Amino acid sequence: MAQLIKIKTFNILEIDTDLSCPDWDPATSAGGILVLFARQKIILKADIDVSGRGFSGGNPVDISTIMDTSSACFSKDFLFDPVYENLLSGHAGENVVYEGINLPLSNIALANGGGAGSGKYSGGGGGGNFSYGGSAGFESESCSPSDNYGGKSGTISNFYYANDGRFKNRLFFGGGGGAGVIWHNLNKLPDNFSTDLTNGFPGKHIPSQSYYGATTSYSGTGSLEKKLTLPMNSMLFNFLDNEYILKCDENIPPIPCTTPKGGDGVYKFQWQSSVDLLNWMDAAGQNNKEDYTPEEPLTRIYHRRIVASNGYTDTSNVFTLSVGTDLQNNIIEADQEICEGEEILPMKTGGEPVNGGNEKYQYIWESRIPGFSWSPDNNANDSPEYLPSNPGPTTEYRRIVNSARCTDTSNILIINILPGIENNLIHVNQEICFGDNFNPLQQSGVSVSGGSGSYMYAWEFRSGTEEWTEDQKAKNSPEYLPESPVSTSEYRRIVSSGLCLDTSNTISILVYNPPLITGQPADQEAEKGSSVTFSVQAESSEALSYTWMHPSGLTVPDANEFTIENVQEKHEGLYYCIVRTALCESISDTAILKVKQGPTGLDKTAANVLTVYPNPASDVLFISNIGEDEITVKIYNLLGKLKSEYFNTSEIDVSMLEPGQYIIRISNPEHSFTTRFLISR
Repeated sequence: MAQLIKIKTFNILEIDTDLSCPDWDPATSAGGILVLFARQKIILKADIDVSGRGFSGGNPVDISTIMDTSSACFSKDFLFDPVYENLLSGHAGENVVYEGINLPLSNIALANGGGAGSGKYSGGGGGGNFSYGGSAGFESESCSPSDNYGGKSGTISNFYYANDGRFKNRLFFGGGGGAGVIWHNLNKLPDNFSTDLTNGFPGKHIPSQSYYGATTSYSGTGSLEKKLTLPMNSMLFNFLDNEYILKCDENIPPIPCTTPKGGDGVYKFQWQSSVDLLNWMDAAGQNNKEDYTPEEPLTRIYHRRIVASNGYTDTSNVFTLSVGTDLQNNIIEADQEICEGEEILPMKTGGEPVNGGNEKYQYIWESRIPGFSWSPDNNANDSPEYLPSNPGPTTEYRRIVNSARCTDTSNILIINILPGIENNLIHVNQEICFGDNFNPLQQSGVSVSGGSGSYMYAWEFRSGTEEWTEDQKAKNSPEYLPESPVSTSEYRRIVSSGLCLDTSNTISILVYNPPLITGQPADQEAEKGSSVTFSVQAESSEALSYTWMHPSGLTVPDANEFTIENVQEKHEGLYYCIVRTALCESISDTAILKVKQGPTGLDKTAANVLTVYPNPASDVLFISNIGEDEITVKIYNLLGKLKSEYFNTSEIDVSMLEPGQYIIRISNPEHSFTTRFLISR
């Protein structure tokens, strides 16, 4: 008979739950075997147990009485006759088939099942594997429990062991053993009995003083006989604690043990020690008392106690004493200062891992607000690392490591969470003309707050779609006055405090171009009583307005031309025009108007001998032949702005003026003289 089954194959099989198989079912010919196959290895993390799942042994036959015992005991070295088999044999063991022989109570093996025992006191044959089962034993003539014939065991022929051919890799499983025959009479042991061991002394019904038992007699009817003896062979309560691991720097305590009971109440003790559980010797020191204090072990040592009383001895369980080393490297890192809302890094061991103790560690994390008591953090989950979920503004942490009975507390680590930076606002958007100055960029409203309380500043700018660029000139200044931009630009301020960083709002400085003057007013000389016209030409994308400035101090608006009718001496002087748009203005060059006079006073002198030299000048300008008149000397730039003024002097100090072209006006109460000169260095 063959059975084809499919076996799942693994490379590496890890078994982490208990494995078994269904019971063998003779009705379906299934079950009773567990097969697994791994090419490389099997990792056992659980049990494989198929006990009692295969073929069952034969059921024993319980014969209480025998009606005819005349043929029960006689010389018979062969199988019982069939007439007796149904009466005197057990059952054959279970096997894969029930074919080939029709005697279920036969001594003969059925297939791979064991044969049934024949006659009282006869044993059943063992079950077979691939081959047939063993034959059962049968009864001898004497009917002796110790003198009957034994049966043959079931074996597998070596013919069936092969690594090649048709038997390669075959799986065999044995049949059930055959059953024997039990004969007994109605005598039996009491349902229960008790013994008294009060105070360790023998008491009523002590087993060493009483006998209970029953066997079947040879006569067949059976009688009660005192054949069962239950002596007390050892003491009770000879127990030690299992293990003790010394704390760091701890004195060795006595071995925890119980007081024995039993025997005659007088005990002799002998303590023994071993370093390998194989070789035992008498323990060092006082080793013959009930308790014992070991000497200092180097690493680990084992002890046991032998108790003797009334001729009996008892050996206790083994007690293990280990020494834990001091814990080391319980150092955590590192302090952190972060800004609110940023990620916290896990706290962990710095450098080498924790060692010492018994190399099994329990971790407890504690935290506190500075100045308060420590409290454990239940979210740490016994881990060497810890990531707090919701720390306060400033929190201290430490780690307690327990190993065996050693404890060590780490350094204190501080996590400081700074509030975010607030009120980083600057103002205000500005509109300027090209080349003009503008207001500094500065804090708007309440002061900056948050962070660590001290602040660093950086200013950035950009034009159009350019990248932001930091202006190094404004580093670490809360206010900023950038150079006048040539085009519309944007500005922002970066504030840092501790590890907090914040970027302000963005403000814009809009730059407008002033009017472009394409035609400048020209110097003119006019006769008294005549008329003269000054004009200016300008361009702009915006509407233009004009304002003329002249010696009388009056202005003439909204005209690019300015005409003086009936020129008089009072009209002599400097003229220029301010050309404006809505936001910007341009100032024209200054033109000089000279009024022709008769040859008198200053004009006579100027016309004949007045000289301004040197031209160009460097630091000193001289005026020659000014005569005896009281004069005033004024120097203007080309925009008509008065730069300096002098009285009754022919030597003018111009060292404070920048190089460039200037206009000098020399006048007395009645007349004036105007000309240009150059300062060059």
